[in-house]
Amino acid sequence: MARCCHNFPAQQKLLNTFSYKDGELFWKHSHGKIHAGDKISSVSKSGYKRVWLDGKHHYAHHIIWIMHNGDGSIPEGYQIDHIDHNRLNNNIWNLRLVTPIENNRNRGVSEYNTSGRVGVCWDKRRQKWYARISVHDKNLFLGYYNSFEDACAAREEAEKEFCFHENHIKWVSS
Repeated sequence: MARCCHNFPAQQKLLNTFSYKDGELFWKHSHGKIHAGDKISSVSKSGYKRVWLDGKHHYAHHIIWIMHNGDGSIPEGYQIDHIDHNRLNNNIWNLRLVTPIENNRNRGVSEYNTSGRVGVCWDKRRQKWYARISVHDKNLFLGYYNSFEDACAAREEAEKEFCFHENHIKWVSS
């Protein structure tokens, strides 16, 4: 496997320090205010569970990935993605190793989106819907459409063509 730049603790240390069950990490040994069996519950400002170990914070999803997949299982340039977009759901089946490009293909709808559909916008000047998609840091224009449905169909076709993750959120949830 490729060289890892993240300086994660070794798998054996993690297996000796934590137990894993249903997406949660638990301390195996008591120390200070921590008791054996306590669940890791600290959440970072960005919404990920994390733990203080060896003088620094480590994200729980990274620890869980390494516990299940071994040392060096997060190579340089790769990330661990939460498939369902829930940063607190650290079940191993909800985690996948991805490149940043693959991770961006599984992004949710932006809070600034007003159409309710990723990559579909209304052009006031032309009075038409248009579709677009970003691939390899390039924005691709997919065309203008008279109907919202046609613009959505164009976007969906482009998602298939460019292998976006099947769980890519298309709609703003209500």
